[in-house]
Amino acid sequence: MTVTIRLTKCSRIEAQSTMKRLLGKINRNVLGSKYRRYEKKLIVVPVLEGREYLDLHYHLLIENPSETAKIPLNVAIWSAWNNERKAPRHFLQNETPFIEEIDRGGWLRYVTKLRDKENFQDAIDITNLHIQKNLRVGDHQ
Repeated sequence: MTVTIRLTKCSRIEAQSTMKRLLGKINRNVLGSKYRRYEKKLIVVPVLEGREYLDLHYHLLIENPSETAKIPLNVAIWSAWNNERKAPRHFLQNETPFIEEIDRGGWLRYVTKLRDKENFQDAIDITNLHIQKNLRVGDHQ
């Protein structure tokens, strides 16, 4: 599933901090006690685009574990977004998240475009990136 989230005028660090809290809430909503007790997390590839203090926004590719989820992922995202907007230091815009099912190849082509990236190598938000542990080349899960 892909999600686009627009941010208010903020720095990259403030954007990353907001995204960390938001992803924690999404993980709690979807995984419940597996997140709290076993530190299990959804696979997330976050790409941060735009310019600081002007038009920062995230494109996220998020694992959709529909068969094991406590609640559907799109509901978890909406709930986390609404909850985070109540926090005193959030940087989420009023515009609601754009959520859609999309093929990974199309998403990858879109987020690797050079437009909207001040520094291409910093576009992938490593601080909020979560990929599956112990995945070996050739494994398909």
